[in-house]
This record gives sequence, structure tokens and C-alpha cells, in this order.
Amino acid sequence: MSHRWWALIALAMFACGGPPETGPAIVYSPCAPVHLAPEADTTDAERESIVSAVAMWSQVGVTALTMNGSPEGAVPLRFKHAAAVFHGVYEPSSGLVSINRGLSGTEREVTVAHELGHAIGLPHVERSARASVMNPGNLTVLPTSEDVGELQRLWGCPL
Repeated sequence: MSHRWWALIALAMFACGGPPETGPAIVYSPCAPVHLAPEADTTDAERESIVSAVAMWSQVGVTALTMNGSPEGAVPLRFKHAAAVFHGVYEPSSGLVSINRGLSGTEREVTVAHELGHAIGLPHVERSARASVMNPGNLTVLPTSEDVGELQRLWGCPL
């Protein structure tokens, strides 16, 4: 196999989830404000996609996500160029959300919402189980009331 194929295989294996973690995972509790901190090179359109993702979660009752507040202890968000198969990833060892800069519009907004879901503790939900923002590879399904129910069960606090 060519080096390109090996790179694509590795990328597909690690997209949206990353390699197995060896240290403690950073997970942000939605029981208190969760501040989001986009990197300095984030474009206006990318910032708007973060605002839209926060609004998606807010519409189903998760109001802890915010762009206001101190960068100290905030969820860092990074937009970088990547292969088309890569949408985003949450790196639990660093608490970093990375999004493919090649995405745009609703696909980018949903990807940000999905990765923020991982940041606040949600795992993937198989499509065969139910429609969820947490479906692997999801680019269209918005956060649902069932996603909120999972967060409430996980954290034990009203959202």
C-alpha cells in the first residue's frame, strides 16, 4: 500500500475519538458554565459556527456552554486543515476540540456541536440505536432531548 493509503487508514481510525488515552480524561461538567476558547486564528465564520453549535445545545436545554468568560479552564477550540474524511475530534487528554477547516455551514456547526458533546462527557451513539448529534460521522442531526437526558443521567444535575 502507498503511504497515502496508510495515512488515510490511520486518519479514519482516529477521526472523532483519537487514539486510546493513557492518562486521565478532561471532561467539562455542564452543571456549571463551560467556557469555550477559540484559538486566535479562528475566522469570523468559524466563530459563528461555534455560536450556532452553542445555540443548538441551548435549544434543547443545555445552557452551560458559553463564549463569554475566562479562558482559564475553558474548552480550547482549534480549526485546522485536514483530509475530507476527518470532521472533528475531541482530545480528552488535553481537552482540545479540533474541527476540519474545510467544513462549512451546517456541517461545521453540527460537527462543533458533536465534539462539544464529547467535551461534556457524551460518547458516540450508534445510528441503529437512535438519531443523535453523537452519531459517528454525523453532519446533519442536531442535539436532541435524548442527548440531554443522557447528560442528566451522566451528571445528575438539572441542565
